[in-house]
Amino acid sequence: MGFIRGALAVLIGVLLFVSILSGAFLLTLSSSLKYENVKEKFTPIVDGIVQQGGLTQELGAKSSLMKTYCNQSLEYVFKYQDYTINVPCNIIFNGTKAIVDYGVEKAVEQTYYKEYNCEFIDCFKSGELPVFLISEKARDYFISKFYFVLFFFILLSILMFVVLQKKSGILTILGSFFVVASLIIWKIGNVIIMPMNKQVKDIVGIFFSTSYSVFIKMLIIGVILVVFGISFRIAGIGMRINEFFSRMKAKEESKKKKK
Repeated sequence: MGFIRGALAVLIGVLLFVSILSGAFLLTLSSSLKYENVKEKFTPIVDGIVQQGGLTQELGAKSSLMKTYCNQSLEYVFKYQDYTINVPCNIIFNGTKAIVDYGVEKAVEQTYYKEYNCEFIDCFKSGELPVFLISEKARDYFISKFYFVLFFFILLSILMFVVLQKKSGILTILGSFFVVASLIIWKIGNVIIMPMNKQVKDIVGIFFSTSYSVFIKMLIIGVILVVFGISFRIAGIGMRINEFFSRMKAKEESKKKKK
């Protein structure tokens, strides 16, 4: 019976660690793909691509036409590849750089909030990569999977508590798993992007931009759990010591009464 209990504890422990690591990974992806974060990290990348594509020169050549058009309209509709951007005339009169900056910002916004008429997995097959992954749809997908993993984490934690003979050990085990998983999350982004070229590194790095924040949160949770686990264990030992001395004292008093 002890062997079966031990084997179950090991199996559940492995699954529990995998669930914690998977949850941390999904949490990193979903938090990194918040629009504010994507806007900050993705805008310089798009700006660099635009500069290399010669859009600045193209807009410079059209600046006179755009200003003339603005004499009769409040905005100029500009089309670039798959993007249609309505540029306000007050931006146009500020010069080519202002137009490019505004256009890049709106392109990032359109990319993020674009309606993708496909399920997450199907989007891989429809040629939407890599832009599809930097979208609200992708973030919502990772969040939904995070809650799915969270459910299994809670279930596995309950099973581990039932299987363990020393119930207070569950806190130490969970805390240790959180600490180890946090260290992996902290470094996993660097390991993944290490062999890539700079442009790909910048794009892939967006997905792990909050890994340090997740690492800190998980590390704190892990340390707290370990401290509580050790405290409960020490408290348990203290109670046994008190019980031992109480029994010894009771025996001595019993002997004195008999005398």
